[in-house]
Amino acid sequence: MESIPIKIPIRATKTPCSTLLCTSLACRRRSFYTESSQKPSENNLSQLKNTRAHFKSKSERSKRYHSQNTIPMISASSYCVLEQSTNKVLHGFNDIQIREVASLTKIMTCILCLNVISFNQMSLDRKIIVSTRAANTNGTTAGLRSGDTLTLRDLLYGLMLPSGNDAAVILAEYFGDFLYPNCIKPVKKFVFEMNKVAVEVGMSSSHFANPHGLMHKKNLACARDIGKLACYALRDRIFKEIVNCKSHIAEIRGKDGLIRYSNWKNTNKLLGKGFNGVKTGVTLTAGPCLCASVNKEQSLVIVLLNSKSMEDRWIDAKKLTDWALSKFY
Repeated sequence: MESIPIKIPIRATKTPCSTLLCTSLACRRRSFYTESSQKPSENNLSQLKNTRAHFKSKSERSKRYHSQNTIPMISASSYCVLEQSTNKVLHGFNDIQIREVASLTKIMTCILCLNVISFNQMSLDRKIIVSTRAANTNGTTAGLRSGDTLTLRDLLYGLMLPSGNDAAVILAEYFGDFLYPNCIKPVKKFVFEMNKVAVEVGMSSSHFANPHGLMHKKNLACARDIGKLACYALRDRIFKEIVNCKSHIAEIRGKDGLIRYSNWKNTNKLLGKGFNGVKTGVTLTAGPCLCASVNKEQSLVIVLLNSKSMEDRWIDAKKLTDWALSKFY
């Protein structure tokens, strides 16, 4: 009788996890001490240097990331950043909040005058006589006197560089009468035309009540609208030349026939520092305001309304410019 072999299953024994962990750690320790006892080769040194350089670039990238995504502290109550070529709003804070905009109003005054001059092929050397009303206008002035005679070109520079309220009234009187001959209130007619242009530009939250921006409860706009206006105005070559000019010498013939020269300085302190326009402004109710055009990697328009102080306008504009260029371009 043959014997039949009996197969007894043998269960494989499992090594406890704790044992595996200890073995793994022991192997790592041995490999560490073995590697550390060896003198590093030239290849290892070069790898180490490359690794350090890698971490340095990572740090720089981290700083760049935070600078792009952290909006800078801006003192202005409302502001807006626009791309000049497309009118695209890149960023804003309270940018549709309606406020007084002080002498930023003169951007509209200037471009309206230039539009009329261009359309009617008028000469910029045409002589204009200063009225008594214009000479007695309050606020910032170009130093014009009643009976003075100067060219349209000089008046436009007197409007935008020293922010002459007297120049604004003269221009409004002249072009209001030109557009509406023999009208009783030419300045009012000129302001009417300002509001028509505002509608054409798409300034839906704006309404102008005077040509200079002196305190008036109905002379209102928002940062976004002023940005749109600046983008529109900067397409005009003469406007762009005027607002990018640091100083201008005007020849003025007085009522007595004597000629004097006025050297007007631009109130925009950012010119020549990566900025090429546009206008400053300040009143008690509007606060310090600034509309600035940037000419760096990209052309931007920065609008600041009611900055903390006159000097903070320049700081705010630089902060917003650097941030916008790093984030969007």
